Amino acid sequence: MNHFSRGPLQLLRSRSFLAPSKKPLHHSVRGPTDFTRKALQPANFVKEHLFKFGWLNKNFVSAFHHRTNVWAAAAARSKPVSPLTSKMTPRKKPVEVVDVDKLDVVAYAISEDIRLEELSKAFVKQALYEVVALPIDVTDGLHLKAIYKIDDKEREIFLFREGAIVFWNMSVTERNEVLHFIEKYSASPYASSLYLTENECLKYDYSADRRTCLEKDVIHINVADQFDSLVKYAFSNALSLSVKLAIWEDSLVRFVDTIEPVIEDVRLGKRIRVSRDQILRMTGELFTLRHLINLSSDLLDTPDFYWDRENLEPLYQKMSNYLSINRRTKVINEKLKHCCELTELLSSHLNDKHHTRLEWMIIILILVEVMFECIHYAEKYYSH
Repeated sequence: MNHFSRGPLQLLRSRSFLAPSKKPLHHSVRGPTDFTRKALQPANFVKEHLFKFGWLNKNFVSAFHHRTNVWAAAAARSKPVSPLTSKMTPRKKPVEVVDVDKLDVVAYAISEDIRLEELSKAFVKQALYEVVALPIDVTDGLHLKAIYKIDDKEREIFLFREGAIVFWNMSVTERNEVLHFIEKYSASPYASSLYLTENECLKYDYSADRRTCLEKDVIHINVADQFDSLVKYAFSNALSLSVKLAIWEDSLVRFVDTIEPVIEDVRLGKRIRVSRDQILRMTGELFTLRHLINLSSDLLDTPDFYWDRENLEPLYQKMSNYLSINRRTKVINEKLKHCCELTELLSSHLNDKHHTRLEWMIIILILVEVMFECIHYAEKYYSH
């Protein structure tokens, strides 16, 4: 049987038309050449022999390639999208680069409030950190310095009444010890897994030829400002607002997760599985969060402390812009507004159902009363 009397598929399966080479391979040849590799590729192999036996022409090849490209494009369009890709992207944090010449500044938000007066006395009694005096108009901050130095470098802590702490040049072990100590003077503390995740970590150094600034993810402090506590206070103030905002952003995300099943029931026309009291509590949570963000913090405006300190305000603004505080505040307010509209819709729907239920109860009571009156008149009629 010759090659032309067999079908193309049978021929390709058997490959009987491949005659063994009569020339032995030289021992110095370690592998196929580029030409051999290309020729033995399945696509080129099939194409060559289909051309050889007349089963393929150039028009068929161009049509085949066109159809293959169409199928590939259709497959790419029909590829399902993972639900995770539709979710909100997490807040981008700077990539931590290990640099032995630079020091760490780390910020946490551990609670809703810190009792600074009691904490200050406790640190003085502990005799490990000294309290550094801040200006009289700083009523919601506390500055501490370590009494015992390591490598002649200052280790400092800035604490804020709203529950934020900023560490300058402190090791992980020392930070954890201080955090554990401060928890006793905190009101409504957050879970450690939360504030250890939602933190801010930057690098800083002291420079003689640079002015104090934030540049390329690094805080540069001029040696002339090395002992000026207000310079670090300005940077710490912005960092404290950022970590507090991160905690509130996480609270809103968890709230959205709890309300999503209810919204899905509304979309599908199912019975709403929450009560009016639960909706009222949800609304209270949203308004509490809005109050904390817009009224009890300095997220919407520059603090009054910087109005008459022109050298510190640019540092605070630069750090705030770097941490995207204004943009994040605007975004979370828009989300809060949307969530409030959703709870208002649910509350209105549940109130309508409650009113309808009351109306039906009144109608049934009226019908019962009418029935009793009819029975009463019937008894009177038949008694006469």
